[in-house]
Amino acid sequence: AAFAGVDVVVSGVGVSGVPDQIAMVDGAVLAGVRWFIPSEFGVPLYKSAWMPFDSPLVAKGAVERHLQEHMRRTGLAYTVVYTGIALDYIDPRAIGLRLARGTATLVGRGGTPVSFTAVDDVVRLVVDVVRRPAEMRNRTIRFAGSTANMRTLVKIATSGDRGENLRIVSIDEAKARFCELARKQDMQAFQIYARVLLEEGLGQVNRDREPLDNGLFPDLQPEPVHDTLARLMAAAEPKGISSAAAPAVHRSQTGVSVTSGLGRTRRADIALADSESP
Repeated sequence: AAFAGVDVVVSGVGVSGVPDQIAMVDGAVLAGVRWFIPSEFGVPLYKSAWMPFDSPLVAKGAVERHLQEHMRRTGLAYTVVYTGIALDYIDPRAIGLRLARGTATLVGRGGTPVSFTAVDDVVRLVVDVVRRPAEMRNRTIRFAGSTANMRTLVKIATSGDRGENLRIVSIDEAKARFCELARKQDMQAFQIYARVLLEEGLGQVNRDREPLDNGLFPDLQPEPVHDTLARLMAAAEPKGISSAAAPAVHRSQTGVSVTSGLGRTRRADIALADSESP
């Protein structure tokens, strides 16, 4: 009933809701939906060289296979859109950036490329995809608003990458801490998981050198990740200190609303697994 009279479904569920999309797809087909764009935003499911269990992203692969099966059996069109990390959607502390204090924790050397796209640009991209069905159906789109490494972001967030504002954790130390927390089923293990996998290269939309599709969207001028970080840092400054010339917290909006998951998920305060104080 939710999809009655709808031609195109754009899902924006969060990570925990990704498995539910299989039922959503089935319901969409029954309602006569012609095109389904799942919430694959973020990074593809690349295999980790060390992770001792399945990635939380494994459900993405199941949803994509389900869509491909429906395409063959029922003619439902689909498009998978990968956009990397939306720094203004996640809690930056999850990748080691504590913007209010100007401190950071870096796992490894921090030199591995990571794909970033700001939330507004993800929305604009999806709108453009939907407006071009003949070109965009039944394919995967890989788009990166910026590519940068964590060392670069740490330099910006801490006004340098050495000294008391930076804590460096070795890969081996991070893996050991992860396994310790995972055995206790401590959800804080996920934060270490994210940082290690970024260093391993799993934060890229094209880790295996797949071509980016940015050229298909020449009118989309994405916000560079260092500008996104500057916005977040300005918003994190204590009142009375931020400059009057500081960038606005939010960029201009598109007027397009999406289902909850891209911009309306409540962010709870999370105690970091590596004992960083708030």
